[in-house]
Amino acid sequence: MLKFRITSLLFWVTLLLFAGCPEPSTPTLPSVDDSEMGVAPDLLTMLIIDDSGFADSIERQWQAEFNGQLNLIRLSKTEFIQRDFQVADDIDLVLYPHGMIGELESRRQLIEIPNAVWQSEGFNKNELLPLHRSRLVRHNNKVFGVSLGGPQLMWLFDRQWLDQQTPSLPATWDLALPWLQDRFVAKKTVIEDGSSETSGTDLLALPLAEEWAVHVFLSHVAPTIRSRGRLASVFDRSTMQPLIEEVPFRIALDDLKKMMGDNLECLELAPADVYQRVLTGKAKMGIGWPNDRFVKLQWSGTEATAEELENEMQMPDLVDVGLLILPGSKQWFDIPSQRWNQRSVGESMNYDLVGVQGSLLSVTTKSRNIDGALQLAAWLGSKSGSLKTVAGHPEFGPFRQTHLGDPMRWTGSLISERGGDEFAEIIRQINQQDVQLLFPRIPGRHLFLAALDEQIRACLRGEVTSEQALSNAASRWQAIIAEKGVELMIRELRKDSGI
Repeated sequence: MLKFRITSLLFWVTLLLFAGCPEPSTPTLPSVDDSEMGVAPDLLTMLIIDDSGFADSIERQWQAEFNGQLNLIRLSKTEFIQRDFQVADDIDLVLYPHGMIGELESRRQLIEIPNAVWQSEGFNKNELLPLHRSRLVRHNNKVFGVSLGGPQLMWLFDRQWLDQQTPSLPATWDLALPWLQDRFVAKKTVIEDGSSETSGTDLLALPLAEEWAVHVFLSHVAPTIRSRGRLASVFDRSTMQPLIEEVPFRIALDDLKKMMGDNLECLELAPADVYQRVLTGKAKMGIGWPNDRFVKLQWSGTEATAEELENEMQMPDLVDVGLLILPGSKQWFDIPSQRWNQRSVGESMNYDLVGVQGSLLSVTTKSRNIDGALQLAAWLGSKSGSLKTVAGHPEFGPFRQTHLGDPMRWTGSLISERGGDEFAEIIRQINQQDVQLLFPRIPGRHLFLAALDEQIRACLRGEVTSEQALSNAASRWQAIIAEKGVELMIRELRKDSGI
């Protein structure tokens, strides 16, 4: 049945969209810049996980451009997990956090995107940024979805302040840590009468709130466990043994404690809070990403969004925020040999954490209109469709080369043009890296991340040591693996890595 419907799609696309045109070598999707479809598509039903307001723009634009009817069903991430990731029978498409691809594919709920669609001229796969045409959309070496991008953690800083710092911010974590401590960690000084006083320093804002501490931690550890040609991650691929008690992870957690110092407020901050603090001068540096929709500004005694203030032609003075890629490492740790290795000449120092957030759009195996669902997915992932719908929403990010030519469509206008160019360059650099760290998208992924996040935050609060925190998290991971089955999880891990 599925084979028949895919064949039907190719015939339908060819007949409707290329009538009167030179014969194409392969069938393609409709040009997304052409609103003439010939016929109105049937009603489609889309399940959206964690909609923050972007879904309505998809519905409006689909209706305006193609006279298409779209029924939206919304569930929170928690609700979807409670339903055991089950997609109802009437759902044609599902838009979901990319980390759930392993859960959905293991339940056989996603169709593989047909090659004729993926390779079509209308979709223009080759214009996608590398991560979004390969690693992020693939599972078991098959393409199961269209990427709608996602944010990337990076340094945010007060440009004027950083320009005055000597020496400049180092590019590796081992040198950056003492540099940060000198400027941000409060120091106690013993005075003549034997008492002590604490000298405050400029504020470093780290997003260490629940669900975020684990990502900052993994961003720090990533360049010390990844190397060109190496597949090491957080599990042993042969046994599913957790690797998070190894040396690089302990060092990274100790470093994170030193970076935070006594600034316990960081445990309440998400990336949105960090950007707002740097932008409004309440912090000199932080980790996050720029997006205007995060920001609430004080003006004339009231709080308003940046868009509201711009409409009123009123805007308080804001900091010129600069952006830098997070530090790398000149060394990487080989876990099997328990040895540190110097990177080879010409090898990049940067191996960033990717997939912190981000969404995929997939067609379900339960769809009664696979043809129309595939067309909507390709349109939404196209240059035209994405810029008219998801651009600028915090959950998404640039995923096409053309997106990098207009980065402020994604950041908003509160950042300078120079800052926008820096944002685009960071995204470009990360997509050009030899390898990155992507937390395995396997069944139970949310449980593994939550267990590690809980222990990291306990360590940062001073409740347990780094060694205890990582040991506790590893024990919890082992229990999750045992519950799901070791052999099953080994197979799922290999499917996720494409091996």
